[in-house]
Amino acid sequence: MKSNLSKMIETESKINYNYATIKITQSRIDKGLVAIPRSLAKWFPDSNATIQVYFDDSPTPQYKNYSSYTSTTRENRIGGMAQWFEEKAIKKGDEIVIQIIDKKNYIYRLISEKDFIITIKRIQKEFDNSENEEVAAKKIIRLADWTNLDKKSVVLREYHRLVKT
Repeated sequence: MKSNLSKMIETESKINYNYATIKITQSRIDKGLVAIPRSLAKWFPDSNATIQVYFDDSPTPQYKNYSSYTSTTRENRIGGMAQWFEEKAIKKGDEIVIQIIDKKNYIYRLISEKDFIITIKRIQKEFDNSENEEVAAKKIIRLADWTNLDKKSVVLREYHRLVKT
């Protein structure tokens, strides 16, 4: 049980949003897959399935095979990741953020932690520099999309962030 928890690290970051990451191992890179800790299994299909994955900020999902713990692999995993690992230069020890976009329809987003933080900071800076309320409202919606939170929560977090600075 402890080894599963060490693979998923819950983080409170400087971007003022909590998120969960999964540390990538060399054996998973070699096999071209992401191993999902059992602690996150409730957010994935109960049996083997095809899931939709948005990579980074791509507007188009890709279909990937998902193997559940109940399969012969005895591990929750997303296959077919070798190309993304190569494109993003993912290496041993890197962490990726997995967001659940729509559990019912098995839709997820994968993004490297580094790119996730950069994107959030960029949107926050754009929000801070908004010329009017309409632009600021659009940035709040964009932050809500990226953090997978409701608009009200994002407004409160951004207010808190601005008060701290």
